[in-house]
Amino acid sequence: MKSKIFSIFHCRQSRRGFLASEMFLVVALALLLFAIAIYGFSQARQYSRDNTRVSDLKQMASALTMYIDAKAVYPAGCEWSTEPCWRDFLKPYITRVPKDPLNRNFGACDEKAGCLVYRYCRLENGRRFVVSANLETARRNAMGNNPDCKLGGPNQYWVTN
Repeated sequence: MKSKIFSIFHCRQSRRGFLASEMFLVVALALLLFAIAIYGFSQARQYSRDNTRVSDLKQMASALTMYIDAKAVYPAGCEWSTEPCWRDFLKPYITRVPKDPLNRNFGACDEKAGCLVYRYCRLENGRRFVVSANLETARRNAMGNNPDCKLGGPNQYWVTN
């Protein structure tokens, strides 16, 4: 009886290293934690870009207010932040001309979702304006599409005077 117990104990003591199943479990847990961290990091980046978009729209609205004080009407043309003329009417009134952090224009952005650009619309012969952007997350209250300045996408944010 003594030798049987001793041999079982001795067998367990002489085993060194880990079993493949134990290694698999450790690697699987590490990968799961890594995936959770990456997901959290990507969410934080989306929220950061959305905050930048909201801040940029407010800065553009402020610059456009200075523009109308100087010129008596809001500028015409140049609706999309991907167009070169975008900076021409904002540059004198703002230090850094904003553009969407991703600045993706797939064409027909007034109808298609997925475009991440800023849009400027001049209304009522230059007496009103709307600047809008699509947000990546629905964290903020979705404002819906502004009927005066359409921009495709479910999470739209806009500023008007």
